[in-house]
Amino acid sequence: MARRSRFIDSAQITTLGSTAILNVNGIADPKFVVDAILLKNTITLGGVAAGNLDASDVGLTRIELLWRKLNTPFLNNVTYQTLDLFQKRQRLPSAQAFDVLAPQVAAAGSHSFDFIIPLRRPRAKRPDDYCVAMDEIGQFTVQIPGALAPVIAGMSFTSWTVSAYAIGRDSKSGEFVAGVLTRVDELTGDGGNDVDLRCYGHKVRDLCGYTVDTASSPISGNTNQRVEFDGREVVNLRGLDGSQTPYAWADFTGADDYSDFVTAAGYTNTLVEDLAPAAYLDKIAEAESVRVAHVSYGSRLATPTDQRYILETIYPANSPSKLAQRVPGMGQVPPAALAEIAQTPGASGGQANTLETAYLPSKLKA
Repeated sequence: MARRSRFIDSAQITTLGSTAILNVNGIADPKFVVDAILLKNTITLGGVAAGNLDASDVGLTRIELLWRKLNTPFLNNVTYQTLDLFQKRQRLPSAQAFDVLAPQVAAAGSHSFDFIIPLRRPRAKRPDDYCVAMDEIGQFTVQIPGALAPVIAGMSFTSWTVSAYAIGRDSKSGEFVAGVLTRVDELTGDGGNDVDLRCYGHKVRDLCGYTVDTASSPISGNTNQRVEFDGREVVNLRGLDGSQTPYAWADFTGADDYSDFVTAAGYTNTLVEDLAPAAYLDKIAEAESVRVAHVSYGSRLATPTDQRYILETIYPANSPSKLAQRVPGMGQVPPAALAEIAQTPGASGGQANTLETAYLPSKLKA
């Protein structure tokens, strides 16, 4: 399975507040399995240097990415702030800071903000379960913000170019990979100490909150977090505040070390509260299907104005009827026959029940 990369599409914007649309028709390449997408943003400014480009302006860019065959969202109108943390959480779930959106001094010339949109999940039980064929990657819609701080300060805006590239590998001869399809939502939730987050009845893979107001540290003002899935308590962090939750959940690999969270002055995190991250280590069949996640706090400093929630769920998209839409040439195959030829490598010993196999990856002869 040779490693490959390929250019997907590019679009240039010359007016702030405008939208770029990429990959409108998709790419018919069912033999290329996508591990990740590189999303490159090149911002060109003119004039005398003024201020920074960072999470407060570039981070307000919004992106939607669709699964092409089913026309369902992968990235559901999320900001680049969410995308930055989402990509980082795949390798370091207790992420506490923006990576791509770290401040860049806005001198005249070009500035790059390059994101990796991960499909392969390195910390999952089976990392390759989430990879899909190239022809399942659908349309990108990118809306850039209406203002940039350096432009407000007097610099000129020349252009913003968005380019997408697929990173992956060749599939085995005669094989079609129908990986697990996930959905990433950025939610604001309710005000007050009780927040209800809709999960659509999908399996919940990850749930965290983050603040866009790190200066006043509202995350540390969120205390005694409790999370219920459809009325059943799954998280009780009584006595902790939001700044302490990443350390409480850390699995102590890579940078998840005590010194990365705590100094003599206290906990260093001012950005993220981890609410229910355990499922990223579970088998897909072990993750819970949830209609509503209810988050409650003893006290809450953060508000819908400065706090967002990142919710990742797994679609039940691999049931036979859905597979018929995803696999080339399978539109006329009866669902029962399709179920016979589909292999579900994520099912332990082939014993997953019918309900669970709807969520599992499949490999078919195509």
